[in-house]
Amino acid sequence: MMNELKYAKILESTGLEPENAEKQLKVIGGIMSDNAATKEEFGVFKSEMKNEFGVFKSEMKNEFRSFKDEVKQEFVKIDKKFVNIDNRFAHVDMRFESIEQRFKLVDQRFEWMNEKFESNLRSEVKLLMSNMEKMQNAIILKLGALMIILFGLAATFDKWGKLFF
Repeated sequence: MMNELKYAKILESTGLEPENAEKQLKVIGGIMSDNAATKEEFGVFKSEMKNEFGVFKSEMKNEFRSFKDEVKQEFVKIDKKFVNIDNRFAHVDMRFESIEQRFKLVDQRFEWMNEKFESNLRSEVKLLMSNMEKMQNAIILKLGALMIILFGLAATFDKWGKLFF
């Protein structure tokens, strides 16, 4: 009320008639009372907003904590999958190493068999060559004996052939 009188005097000092100043103050007062809030209403609003923001903050904190826990669980699952994959790769590596060892053993066995085969082949070839030399000598002796017999027969034929013919 004090403020209205103060404002009325200010309006009158600018040259407005007291009735018009009063009407204008009533219009402004009506607008203010319908649309403006008092300090008390602002205090209540502030308190309500503080409570609502506190609740919102608490809800957001819980939501973020829940989200953080979900993300952590997903990362744990992913880590377990990677550990499983690592174990599988380790198993595959061990199998490859085992296969590699088997190939080395097979390679060594083939080398041993090859050396043994070459050694046996050389021995067999030497034995065959020795036998062929012996046979050659025997054939030469037999051919020599056969030649002697044939020359003897030829000489005999020559001698006997003259007798009968």
